[in-house]
Amino acid sequence: MVMNTLIRFTLLAGLAVATTWARPAACATYVVQMTSADRFNPGSLSVGVGDTVIWTNSTLGTHTATSGTAPTADGHWGSSNVSAGKTFAFTFTNIPPQSYAYFCQFHFPFGMVGTLTITNATTTPPSLQDPIWTNGQFQFFVNGKAGSTYVTEVSSDFNGWLATQTNIAPSDRFMVSDPSPTLHMNFYRVRAVP
Repeated sequence: MVMNTLIRFTLLAGLAVATTWARPAACATYVVQMTSADRFNPGSLSVGVGDTVIWTNSTLGTHTATSGTAPTADGHWGSSNVSAGKTFAFTFTNIPPQSYAYFCQFHFPFGMVGTLTITNATTTPPSLQDPIWTNGQFQFFVNGKAGSTYVTEVSSDFNGWLATQTNIAPSDRFMVSDPSPTLHMNFYRVRAVP
């Protein structure tokens, strides 16, 4: 799951002017291969609420992705027959966070079973606050979650983003410094890394 926050600053005679806004959290998409060895690859996967999983049949046979403990479906999700080269996609929006077993209705006796863990992805996106220009550095605070990983990126035009640093948040609020900012308008964003 990717969460972005942007901060814009303009340096005028040593004065930093900043605005911040939060962008909606983007949901992730994961691919699970249905293999010729009658396996799901990966066999175990963790996704957030709102994420999508695409099961891709890379074999010549037909498979299914059916929630439940083989051979009994539990009704949370289930594909129809997925033939060679086809896919089945499911977005996990209305299923409670926990671990779920699933299986291929045709090949579970051969070990074609998997586990999907849904985590509660309702987290607050990071926010940027209190920008300041001091001692030749641009600094701001990130409000996030202690222990989470955040990547700080900078751009002058919103088209090309350059990662300036990666931080594991030591607390729910921590400072980020750019020791070599340019003296023109730049945009900063912080992405939470899943």
